Amino acid sequence: MKIPLYQKISEKANVVPGPSIGNASCSVKQNKQFYEIENSIEIHLKSSRAVRRFIIPIFILSWLSMLLILLFVLNTLRYQIESQQVEMESLKFKINNLNQEVLSLKNLAEATDPRPIDGTKHEIKSESRLETTSLMTLNEVSTFSRKKRDTSEEAKDFKNLKPSGRKIKASGSGRNSKQFRTHRRNKIQQAQRLCQCQKCLRANNTNFSDFQAIHLKGAHPETVVESGHVGPWFVDSKAVADSKLSSSFQLREDGQSIEIKSSGLYFIYAQVYYLTSHALNSFTIKLLPKDSDSPTTLAFCSSTTVADKSTSEISCYTATVHTLQAGDRIHVQQREKHRRLIMRPGHSFLGLVKLGVS
Repeated sequence: MKIPLYQKISEKANVVPGPSIGNASCSVKQNKQFYEIENSIEIHLKSSRAVRRFIIPIFILSWLSMLLILLFVLNTLRYQIESQQVEMESLKFKINNLNQEVLSLKNLAEATDPRPIDGTKHEIKSESRLETTSLMTLNEVSTFSRKKRDTSEEAKDFKNLKPSGRKIKASGSGRNSKQFRTHRRNKIQQAQRLCQCQKCLRANNTNFSDFQAIHLKGAHPETVVESGHVGPWFVDSKAVADSKLSSSFQLREDGQSIEIKSSGLYFIYAQVYYLTSHALNSFTIKLLPKDSDSPTTLAFCSSTTVADKSTSEISCYTATVHTLQAGDRIHVQQREKHRRLIMRPGHSFLGLVKLGVS
């Protein structure tokens, strides 16, 4: 504390009794001085080192805690955004599937509506698409045969006419006339339509008892796979509507591999959908023969991402044709470790189609 200028005002002396020793006593003279401060008082405080050592660490710790909280919030928001993006992709895929189903139903409805004969409308209700196609083709065949019969009757009437009448009738319907050309064009179109109807009839009578196929999808929405089997899988009933088609196969090793029951030439396909920040992601389609413990590789598939180490979505698809024997097993094997896979429908799948008997 610093007091700059002052002025002495007065001085007084007070007598204060002192201590007594025996019968003697003494007194002490004490002076008091009074001062008048002319200017203001200036006070200078200097913080000690102990206070500074205590305040600075608290300030740093508070800022560090705030930064940690912000990092935690940012990571949480980033994870939520990534999960929402994955959900949006799955919703888009479901919407596309629904649109395809709507289009297929629309085409089926248009195919089951036969064209009217002689201006009359006929509604044909059937249980399967094959039956409706066969009914349509039969109607077209009957229409063509009736028109052909009418044309043959007209030709007979024309032949039975006299030469004079034949000239008169032929003058308006000769080979070079417009009516004759139109009639010939219609005949050609009807003949082409009849050929198409016959092809449809032969296709409808095809026997599908030897047709074998299976389509598998992931059992879990997401999974992290080490270097090993990709799975588990289960049969996609929507893709293969007929349960008899999938009865020629059997899932083994907890749904991670497919066992073949009948020998033949097969079309094998697989797709794996990755959600990863790694640069390289690949898998192989493996064949384990019936009487062997060492699998063989049938196909490779590899895909790369951007090198900025950000999480991205990539897919890898491959297919091959191979002759398989009864008892052989097919599985998909991941080559790299710690890969996150999206196993939702349409993202990752595995399938086999029998093309013929070996």
